Amino acid sequence: MRRAHTASFVALVASLTMTGSGAGASDPADDSVGVTASVRPSATAQGSYRFVDPPVVVYAMLPGPVYHVVFRLNHYLARDRLGVRASVELNQTGDPTKPINFSRPRACYLQELEVGPPDPVLKHPKTGRPVTVRLRIKAPVQQTLTTRARLHRVSRAAFDAPDGAGAFRPAGC
Repeated sequence: MRRAHTASFVALVASLTMTGSGAGASDPADDSVGVTASVRPSATAQGSYRFVDPPVVVYAMLPGPVYHVVFRLNHYLARDRLGVRASVELNQTGDPTKPINFSRPRACYLQELEVGPPDPVLKHPKTGRPVTVRLRIKAPVQQTLTTRARLHRVSRAAFDAPDGAGAFRPAGC
């Protein structure tokens, strides 16, 4: 009898998942999270993540250096009710904020970082200096992407512009 109940439950869950209904279902285009959903289905249905193009790292002096790391992935990051389940580091220096998706048709993300004094390259940035960009993905499976990028200084107006005044195009965004 127990086996029959388990099979019925599995069939019910499968039908709810396929039809997109039920309390825990989530539409990939919808940013809301269902009662039981903790990760968006579109992210869990895909394979591992990779950068589509190298990340772009721009900075402005406001009065100290503030950084924008812009990157495009092969698919969207998993989300929960608090945002994406990932973080970005520059030269092993992080920030408690999370990347935000700023381009709906593409999996483009931006994270603003205000890094402290431990790293001399980030404390005194110069255009062209190499930095290590590390993306730590926490769900659905833990994964870390690491690559090198070069710093690019932009004006305060370009830094505050939604598209970085064209500075984000090399990242494919």
